Amino acid sequence: MPFDIPIANAWLAYSQSGGIGKAIVIGQLVLSMWVWFVMLERAYELKHEKNAMAMFREKFSKSRHLLDIYLGPRPHYGGAMAAMYRKACDRIASLLPQAGGALSMSTRLSEGRRELVKATLEESLSYETLRIERNMWVLALGASVAPLIGLFGTVLGIMQAFQAMGATGSALLSDVAPGLSSALLTTVVGLVVAIPSSVGYSMVLERIRAINVMLDAFADEFLGRLTLEMGPGEE
Repeated sequence: MPFDIPIANAWLAYSQSGGIGKAIVIGQLVLSMWVWFVMLERAYELKHEKNAMAMFREKFSKSRHLLDIYLGPRPHYGGAMAAMYRKACDRIASLLPQAGGALSMSTRLSEGRRELVKATLEESLSYETLRIERNMWVLALGASVAPLIGLFGTVLGIMQAFQAMGATGSALLSDVAPGLSSALLTTVVGLVVAIPSSVGYSMVLERIRAINVMLDAFADEFLGRLTLEMGPGEE
């Protein structure tokens, strides 16, 4: 079979590698599995996150009052946007007086109290942004460090091949070719890790940016409605 040839050659090169070369190849393969796991996990979660945000944003846009979702029947809304909304509404509830166990919806908030709500919303936005961007360093590590580690293994292997050639006094290609092949294997494996990492990093980062734009827009809309619905008169 045609695909057996490169695999067989790679295995032959690996078997002829020294201890450091084998350790580098194994480490690169472990890093590759880690990168693929993070890419798939991030892609799945970001897709789920975007869908949850779209559902909540539609519900929020249709609500008549800023606190309708917070005070009404509470279906489970997941995602960063719903978490931001709950924390901001918790802060508003702590600032509103209660009459008979119910919040006074007609109470207006002063500018200072609205600044407290804004600070809570911005803090929640920062936290959710960090949560969404977690583990991106793994993809960056695979894209930037893997080829450098592979190059290090290649340079080290070539040095060892030439040292062996000098020790034996033989300059025949058949004598140095196995060592050179083993040395170049680390670079090949490094590129196998780096290329998917780079592509995956760009794709995941693009989705994260889209989600961050949605969160920023929601925060602006929330604060705008807060001023209109609960501010002290026309501003």
